[in-house]
Amino acid sequence: MARSAEELSIGSPAQRLHECPDCGLVQWLPETIPQGYVAQCDRCAATLRRPRRATLGGSLACVVCAAALSPFALTLPLLDIHVMGRFSRAALLTGADVMGSRGRSLLGAVVVTTLVVVPALEIALHVATWFGVSVRRRPRWLPWAFGLAQRLAPYAMIDVFLLGAFVAYSRLLALARVDIGPSVVAAIAIMLALVCARASLDPERVWNAVGPREGARDVHARPLTSCPRCRLLNQAPAGARCSRCGALLRARKAHSVSSTWALVLTGLILYLPANVLPMMYVEHLGQVSASTILGGVVALMNAGAWPLALLVFVASVSVPLLKLVALGAMLVMTHARSTRGLRAATRAHRLVDVVGRWSMLDTFAVSTLTGLVHMGPLATVRPGGAALPFCVLVLVTMFATELFDTRLMWDAAAASAVREGARR
Repeated sequence: MARSAEELSIGSPAQRLHECPDCGLVQWLPETIPQGYVAQCDRCAATLRRPRRATLGGSLACVVCAAALSPFALTLPLLDIHVMGRFSRAALLTGADVMGSRGRSLLGAVVVTTLVVVPALEIALHVATWFGVSVRRRPRWLPWAFGLAQRLAPYAMIDVFLLGAFVAYSRLLALARVDIGPSVVAAIAIMLALVCARASLDPERVWNAVGPREGARDVHARPLTSCPRCRLLNQAPAGARCSRCGALLRARKAHSVSSTWALVLTGLILYLPANVLPMMYVEHLGQVSASTILGGVVALMNAGAWPLALLVFVASVSVPLLKLVALGAMLVMTHARSTRGLRAATRAHRLVDVVGRWSMLDTFAVSTLTGLVHMGPLATVRPGGAALPFCVLVLVTMFATELFDTRLMWDAAAASAVREGARR
């Protein structure tokens, strides 16, 4: 059951000032929040703190399990296909290898990075965090390691890959016999282990173990600057170091508006080729046909997979465009110093931040099909001209969402309200 920060602070002697990362409101937050309660921002309803029962050791057990299963996921068969007496088998990274051999090295590198490099790095950083917290003398690299592990989590896309592989599996069922290999089971187990590791981890506990320090306790003290890494509100100016984790303090994200504008415009330029050009070429019995993203949606509908077709349409066509439109609207609101719809815009930013990564499923579907179906004129799938622009589009929208600082909308609106009040 959720309660606001104000409700939870009633009767709590130990309190700490906290700045909302979404709207910038400085408010009291209890040092200890009971299990089952959630501290929410009084202005924009952002979740400020959600305590969890599990310990760092439980999270470590999950990531160790994921690490132990990784060799099986990478080496065992993912999918087998049988076409007119011919047989082909693909592992997790076969698609990336085949794309690299066909001149699509950049696309293959993105697949390898999101499926292997980032999850492996996240696992290693979690293990390093556990080690750093366990020793008596905290290593200097500990705050950096834990902070990086949190930032990398959205780019570890095993869950998105599994959905993309399921889309590929559904498209192939109408053409051939497809068998699911044991690598799928291992990948699902890894996905669940990483999800459990993130869900069981209480970041505030870890930061307190890294180095508990007194945050600001006087709401009228100035300057007050929230740490971008550990979220501790420091009574120090921008450019100083956080008293808990040592990160460089910034009042707001540097060059947020200009960087987000550049990425949004880049995304709009990429959106057209990503949806107009063929996503892949399918050669079947010597005949080559091109398939766009919408063509893939139609193929799934013709195969009777209506829910999956709707999912692909929403994730690959609607979500990237809606993200660009939403971010553009937020940028315009910031420039116009608009005081309307701030709470709705902030919620929209949280939503696109969560769902944006799922647009990558079409890239993983093409990767799976490319690695599995390569039988010459009998049956072959090759990435099309839209594959790389679409992949870059998804990453660009993710970077843009991360770079945009929603607090700037609230700052601009507050400045406009003050100016309007002064005129009156």
